[in-house]
Amino acid sequence: MTAFRPLLLLSLVLSLALLPAACGEDKTGGNPPADAGGDPGDAGDLPDAGGPGDAGDPSGPGDAGDPDAGEPGDAGGPADAGEPGDAGDGGGTDGGPPSADPAEPLFSGAHISRIELTASQEALAALQADPDTYVKGALHMQIGPQTLDLPEIGFRLKGQLGSFRPLSQKAAFVLKFDKFDDDQALLGLKKLTLNNMVQDPSMIHERLGYALFRAMEVPAPRAAHATVRINGALYGVYAVIESTDNSVFLKRWFGSHKGNLYEGQYGSDFYPGMEATFELDKGEDVNFADIAALAQALDQMTNPDTFLEDVAQVIDIDSYLRFAATELFIGHWDGYVSYRNNFMIYRRPSDSRWVFIPWGIDQTFGQYTDTWAAHGRLQRMCVESLPCRQRLAQAYEQVLQRVSDLAMVDQAVALATFLWADVHEDSRKEVDVGTVFSKMTEAIDFLKNRPTDVRLRLGCIDPANCERCVMTPAPTGGKLAFCTETVSWAAAESDCVAQGGHLASIHDRATQDAVRAGARALSIGPWWFGLNDLAEEGTFEWSDKTPVNFTLWAPSEPNNQDNAEDCAQLYGAAGTWNDVTCSGMASYVCALPPPPAP
Repeated sequence: MTAFRPLLLLSLVLSLALLPAACGEDKTGGNPPADAGGDPGDAGDLPDAGGPGDAGDPSGPGDAGDPDAGEPGDAGGPADAGEPGDAGDGGGTDGGPPSADPAEPLFSGAHISRIELTASQEALAALQADPDTYVKGALHMQIGPQTLDLPEIGFRLKGQLGSFRPLSQKAAFVLKFDKFDDDQALLGLKKLTLNNMVQDPSMIHERLGYALFRAMEVPAPRAAHATVRINGALYGVYAVIESTDNSVFLKRWFGSHKGNLYEGQYGSDFYPGMEATFELDKGEDVNFADIAALAQALDQMTNPDTFLEDVAQVIDIDSYLRFAATELFIGHWDGYVSYRNNFMIYRRPSDSRWVFIPWGIDQTFGQYTDTWAAHGRLQRMCVESLPCRQRLAQAYEQVLQRVSDLAMVDQAVALATFLWADVHEDSRKEVDVGTVFSKMTEAIDFLKNRPTDVRLRLGCIDPANCERCVMTPAPTGGKLAFCTETVSWAAAESDCVAQGGHLASIHDRATQDAVRAGARALSIGPWWFGLNDLAEEGTFEWSDKTPVNFTLWAPSEPNNQDNAEDCAQLYGAAGTWNDVTCSGMASYVCALPPPPAP
C-alpha cells in the first residue's frame, strides 16, 4: 500500500466544493485515513485497481456474475432531483414527464439515510434457516430531518453466488413493506433492496451508473446510500435500490404497470427453447409465450440491411441502443450485451414493444469493454447490420456527451468524499479502507480515460473497411500486431499463434516504447502481452520461451492479488506492467516474425 501523500489531502478536501446541492451539507464524509493510499481524485496509474480480472471476472471462481446484485425487479424511477452524477431524467419512454415523487427525498442524494431494523431472535433464526423467506421486523428510517417508522414489514436476505452473505457477515436485504399489510408503503414504494456492495469495493458504481442510464433516457433504477443496523448492530454502508416491479416505477417510465416484466439471468436470451431461463417478476403468467414470440420474430429477421426497421416492430430499438451503448461504456461485462446476465425487459402496454432495463451494475467502471462486444443475440444481430452499427455509434456519441455534461469525474470524486466517514466505520466490509480508496480511484481513473478509449474504438464502424489487427514494424524485426478485440489471455495467445507468432515479448526499452505507442493509439484500456507465471507462481516467463531480460512493472507489482493473478498486462497511460487474472478481457499485442527469406 502506497503511503498517503499529505499534499493530496488538500485536493480531497477541496473536492468538497464539487459536491452538488444533491450531496447536501449535513454530511461531509470526512477525509481518508493516512493509510488510504492517496486522493481519489488523483487517479494516476494504479494498475491493481484497473486490470479487468480485478474488476470481477466472468470466469473466476465466485465471480461468475450475480444477477441478484439487487433483488430481481428491484430498480427505481426516472425522476432524480440531483443525485451526484445525474442531470435529472429525460422523462418516461412513454406517458410524458414524470410527476412529483414522494420517494424523492430518499434518492435526492442529499443524505446518507439511516436504516434500523428490529426483529425477534426467532425471526432472525428463521432467516438464517431459510434466507429467502420473509420474516417480520420493524423499520425505523431517518432521511436527513425526516423520520419514518413502520412497525411491521417483511424482510429477507438476498444475493446469489458472489454477493450472498449470511447474517453473521455483511448480509444484503430485501425490504417488502406490504408483505403483511397490503395497503402499506414507504414513500409510495412497496419494496427496496439493500445491496451489500461486496462485489463493488468502491461502493460508488451503482449511484454513478444508474444515473448515467437515466441521463440517457433509459428506464433505470435510482440508487442512494444508507447505513444499516439490525437490532442495534451496525452492518455498514449499503446501496439502496428501488424496485422495477414497483408499480410507481413502471407507471412513471411507461405510463402503465400492467405489462409483463421479466428478469434475464445466467445466459437468458431470445432463442427458441430458452424462454424458461427468464423469470416473471410482474404481470400475467402466460408460460413465457410472449418471450417465445419475440424469439420467433427475431428468427425471421435474416436481412442485416433491413434489421433496424424489422426489429423496431417488436423492440424499442432506439431505447435499446442507448441501453447497450451505456452498458458497454461503463464496462458492464456482466450485463446483457457482454454476458447475457443482469437485465430486465418490459413489454410496454401502449405499443406492445419490449424495452430493456439495466440491472446488477455493481461490477463496472473497471473493464475497457470492446465497443462492438456482442454476446447477447440482439446485440449480435445489431453489430452484423451496418445500419445498426451506425446507430449504435451515434448512441455512443450521446453517452460521451452526457458523461461530459454530467461532469462525472467530479461527481465521482464528490461521492467518494461524501461517503468516506461511513466507509471507514463499516467494520463488516470485506476489504480494508485502502482497497476501497483504490477502487474509488479506479472508477475515477476509468471515467477520465474511457471517453478517449471509446472514441478510438469507434474508428471502425464498418468492419469491411477495417483490419482486425493493426500492423506496425517491430524494432527488432518482424511486425507487431495490435488486435483491439477484447479476449482472455489464452485466447489472445491462441490467435497470435494462428497468425504465426506469439503474444509479444519485450526485451528492451525500444520494444516497450513501440508496444505502448501502438496500443495507446488504439485504446486506453489494458493490453495483453506474453509474460505470465502460469507454470510456477512467481517465476515469470514469455509465451515464446525467450529469456526474461527486461521488465517494467508498476510500483508494488507483480503482487498476485487474491492469489489469482498469473498474466501480465500493459496498463495505464505510462504503459507499465501489472499482473492480473488471466481470464479477464483485454486487447492484445502479437509479435510476428519476418517472412522467411526467399
